[in-house]
Amino acid sequence: MKLLKILLLTIFSFTFAFAALAQDSNFTDAELMEMSQALDNTSGDYYLSSQSRDVKGDPYFNSDWLKGKVQITEKAETEELLLRLNIADNILEFTRGEKVYLMNSGKIKGFTFFAQPENIVFKNGFKSEDHDIKPSTFVRIMYDGNVKMIAHYSSSLKKNIPTYGSANIKDEYVDDTEYFIIDESGSYHDVKLKKRHILRTLEKDLRDQVEEFADQQNLDFGEEQDLDNILAHYDQLKSGS
Repeated sequence: MKLLKILLLTIFSFTFAFAALAQDSNFTDAELMEMSQALDNTSGDYYLSSQSRDVKGDPYFNSDWLKGKVQITEKAETEELLLRLNIADNILEFTRGEKVYLMNSGKIKGFTFFAQPENIVFKNGFKSEDHDIKPSTFVRIMYDGNVKMIAHYSSSLKKNIPTYGSANIKDEYVDDTEYFIIDESGSYHDVKLKKRHILRTLEKDLRDQVEEFADQQNLDFGEEQDLDNILAHYDQLKSGS
């Protein structure tokens, strides 16, 4: 359900090549398994929170497994895996055969979901104490230039939520998405996908030019793909090119 506003993806076949690494890396499949933990070896709390039928919703960015790859180091990445991101616990999962494995978020750089029209990229290494973003937190990279735009997805389990149309009371996962523009000084600006929110984070003397460019190109500040083009133009204006 977290992907509905991004794009609709085809559910891929579960046939895939597992966890061999890029050719320029000496990182092995065995090492990947060592830095992961099988779900049946984790605490019962994690398993129940993810799978219980008594809970409405789920803690995942993508409820269905999606093809992708994991960035281990700057030079090493896995081959194609089936991935799923738990945004309640900030844990990346992958599946092999009938088993589910949890990856140590502190030992990877990020990961990519294969999608159309563009791949969905997550990275860690960002930090903002004011916005509960730690270096280990996975954030989605929406634009990566001199300025950056990221999305922080989270989910929390709310207890005893009344169920619509029923007398039953259940626990429910409630999702939240925060968008940030990070300027060249490293300051985080909390924004909504609206023109005035985006423009106010930019340098004042360039705002009119950015708005004019968006109008000429028929770009929408509320559309994620269009924002990539808008911020790229802003970077060009700042560099004088």
